[in-house]
Amino acid sequence: MLHLRSIKQTPNIKPVPLIISTLLTAVLALSGCQTQSTRQSSADAAAPVTGNPDKFLIVDCLLPGQVRKLGANMTYLSPRRPVKTTASECEIRGGEYVAFDRADYRTSLRVWLPQAQEGDPVAQNYVGEIYEKGLGIEPDYATAAAWYLKAADQGNSRARINLGFLHEKGFGVKKDLAQALNWYRKASGLEDDNLQFSSAVEISKAERKELRLLQQERQQQKSETERLRKQLKNTSTQLKSERVKLTKAEKRLKKLRSEAGIQPAMTTSPLITAASDVKQLKSELAVSEKQAQQQRTQIAVLEKALTKQRTQMDSALKQSQLETEQQRKQAAILRRKLDETNQQLINEKASLTSTEAELAMLRSELSRKEKLSKVSQDEALSALQAQLTEQEKAVVAQQRKIVDLESSLSTQQTEMNEALRLSTQEKAQLEEALKVQTGKASQLKQKLDRTQIELDRAIADIEKNQPVLSDQRRQLELAQKTLNETTSKSITLEQTVVRLQQDLEKRESTMGQQGQAVAKLREQLTKYQQRLQVLEQEKINQQTALQGDVAKQERQIAELRQKLGETERQLDADQAQLAKVNPDLARQQSLLRKTQKELVATKTAAARKEAEVIRLRKSEQDFLDQIQQQQIKIDRYQAEALRYRAQLADLRANEQASLVSGPTIEIIDPPVALTRGIPSVRLRSAAKERQITGRVVAPAGLLSFTVNDKTESPDKLGIFSTNVRVEDEQTPVKMVAVDKKGQHTSLEFLLIPKLRYASSAEEQLNTSSDSRSTTRRIAGQVDFGNYHALIIGNNQYNDFPNLLSASVDARETAELLRTKYGFQTTTLIDATRYDMLSALNQLRETLTENDNLLIYYAGHGELDRVNLRGYWLPVDAEPNSTTNWISNIAITDILNAMSAKHILVVADSCYSGSLTRSSMARLESGMSDEVKTKWLRVMAKTRSRTVLTSGGLKPVLDQGGGQHSVFAKSFLRTLAENDSILEAYKLFRNLAKEVQQTASRFGIDQIPEYAPIKHGGHEAGEFFFIPQG
Repeated sequence: MLHLRSIKQTPNIKPVPLIISTLLTAVLALSGCQTQSTRQSSADAAAPVTGNPDKFLIVDCLLPGQVRKLGANMTYLSPRRPVKTTASECEIRGGEYVAFDRADYRTSLRVWLPQAQEGDPVAQNYVGEIYEKGLGIEPDYATAAAWYLKAADQGNSRARINLGFLHEKGFGVKKDLAQALNWYRKASGLEDDNLQFSSAVEISKAERKELRLLQQERQQQKSETERLRKQLKNTSTQLKSERVKLTKAEKRLKKLRSEAGIQPAMTTSPLITAASDVKQLKSELAVSEKQAQQQRTQIAVLEKALTKQRTQMDSALKQSQLETEQQRKQAAILRRKLDETNQQLINEKASLTSTEAELAMLRSELSRKEKLSKVSQDEALSALQAQLTEQEKAVVAQQRKIVDLESSLSTQQTEMNEALRLSTQEKAQLEEALKVQTGKASQLKQKLDRTQIELDRAIADIEKNQPVLSDQRRQLELAQKTLNETTSKSITLEQTVVRLQQDLEKRESTMGQQGQAVAKLREQLTKYQQRLQVLEQEKINQQTALQGDVAKQERQIAELRQKLGETERQLDADQAQLAKVNPDLARQQSLLRKTQKELVATKTAAARKEAEVIRLRKSEQDFLDQIQQQQIKIDRYQAEALRYRAQLADLRANEQASLVSGPTIEIIDPPVALTRGIPSVRLRSAAKERQITGRVVAPAGLLSFTVNDKTESPDKLGIFSTNVRVEDEQTPVKMVAVDKKGQHTSLEFLLIPKLRYASSAEEQLNTSSDSRSTTRRIAGQVDFGNYHALIIGNNQYNDFPNLLSASVDARETAELLRTKYGFQTTTLIDATRYDMLSALNQLRETLTENDNLLIYYAGHGELDRVNLRGYWLPVDAEPNSTTNWISNIAITDILNAMSAKHILVVADSCYSGSLTRSSMARLESGMSDEVKTKWLRVMAKTRSRTVLTSGGLKPVLDQGGGQHSVFAKSFLRTLAENDSILEAYKLFRNLAKEVQQTASRFGIDQIPEYAPIKHGGHEAGEFFFIPQG
């Protein structure tokens, strides 16, 4: 059975902004678990460690400035210095860095741009990489090329490599292969007359028609972007208009509150005006809600449009984000104003409380005045005592009736609440009966109004009886005068009067309490009427009230009307009886009732205003919620736009090009150099023919392939080999590939022969150049440095299918590198994320510029097809979470921060993000030992960061080569059979064809790849394997 070391497509990976994905997909938080980690130099050791692996990731660190001294008395602080280092080291050195979300170009530019503007070539190269990557915006290749050129002119090799890549692909500059090869040559350091920069050349060209289609599509995208920008601008205008309307409503409400504060006893006419204003506010709020619904509809339209054109939305999204931020600030201001308005309402309530206190004082004054009335004559006292006794009985009876009435009102209120609750639950059933109920409620209101009119008439009748109370007062005053005259005549009579006065005071106190009870009853009646009016208003506005059984509601309303009528009649009878007993008290109570009505009216207006404030605040909160939802959508659109910008940057030359581009031609042998600005091959022998080997790839299918007008037939893998006759001076070679869509690609170069008379001596000189003795001699003349290897083999996964050969491949690779090539090896078997990042960080701290590093990884890999990011999966990785995955970007950043001279990544999995092989120097065949030694010396001093992958971005066959994977078997065999200085490119050529052929037998298209790592610090060098002994 065949097993696949899987590189799964993950379309379900959650889209995240490039701001987050540059670091967050690499900064994968969780501690490691136990592993079989061994460092093999002379002995094996295992030391599982746990900790925070995020601290091992590379960040842009801004170190504090140095405290410098000038002369004897002056000290100053130097500017802060940017460096690329790990988060932990940045913290230790007191530096500043942005954790996780540093993939924003503004954040990165803030670190590197000042130093770049001062002329630092390293910082200039980093700034160019920031613009090339995009980091939160669409890549700006033209600006990147400008910064690369500044650094390249100062001799920065990395900038020269990056600039050559832009010229080779035509990103931001004119596509020019000769110019690209020239920059690659400068970066390599091969400036000697006897040395040439030669590389594998890869050419692809699209039809002008397809290019025009791309340009038209881009123009359409720009038009669509402009249209969407206008829609966002209109949405912003509507939101501003909504805010202005809300501000106006707040001002009106504030004005109403101010009027309520100035006139607490406002009459019916101002209340009607306030109600009209409130109704107008509600109407405006309804319009605002309708506009908000229109805005939501427009947002839905925007969402559909943005889904189709996410790649061109960055400018519009930024503008919308700024406007939304301003709206959020305005909303905060509105919220503060509403809080101030609420405070004013609280102050108004306090004023109403003060009014109630004044009313209490008025009642106290009334009682005090009544106590001053004294009766002086025995007959008058007896009559008054009898009258007060009757009044006391009447008051007691009235109190009982009031208690019963309060109980009845409470019961009625409970019934009304229950009816309201039932009607709310049965909302859908009474929509048709709502109009009928509304009419009946109006009739009830009219009857209540008539009852109120009758009550007012009764009060007027009571006021007409005021002369009777005045006469009685005069009689009391006369009796008091007579009593004062006869005080000296009878002590017994005086004691009787005192006792009677005390009784009178008690009864008058009881009468005061009775008046308060009556006032309370009237207040409850007013509240009941107010509640009934609110109920009616709720039925009209919300169409939700009184939705129970129609007949039941009618009976309940009739019963309530009957009880209310009985209550009114009983109240009228009590008032009439009180008027008869004590007309003066009735007048005072009438005045008190009038004041209380005004107080109730004021409270009602304040309650309505408060309800309107609540409504406005709710409307404001809904408005803020809409803004927040829109911001969430904008963030999602921005994340998708960023992701698609990254996809365009990476796929425009790959996947998208494969749909519209022509065939691709790659020259494998001989290496092509640049002679007098023309790609050429300098032959080192005087042979009459030269074999040319290469590869042609046509995504649309190859129709024809010619070399100098001679038809050639590549094999099924696209490999071709042809002999070209060499003329005496120079021989032009022209290769043309045409695919089935009619697209064609051409490649031209020159064959420059060696003088024939020198061929015999040179061939004799080179007969033994590949012997072991020659290898030892050359190796002794070139300082290749020390060799280290980190070998990782993951077999036993917690949540992924286990592999069978990864650990075996890793152990045998470590053994071969250690015994035959003198590597100091560190082997990790079944390593966690912490183990892998910790080992890489340890190497970063210990390796120097005289060291070489090989990193071998065998295990599961994942590829996010959306943004073309590859991941290595430790044994503690989870299928549905990238938390413990290690992105290739994070590994590239660590390699870029290492001081090691040459680094080769060998991945029996995937590794995304590479340059073309055109930037790699090639060792030409036929070199003399002297020239070869010079070439090796230059390459040994030039930094390299290259990657050799087993199958590119496609599934890797596992167990296809016995106990090893197909790739590992060929890799180990090539290294085991080698006896000379072996450059990594030659290793790649030796195993590539064998892996392809073996994998094809199992029906799998597996094509190994070898290229420099993009933005990893490559400077055109090469990695060498030097056999020991």
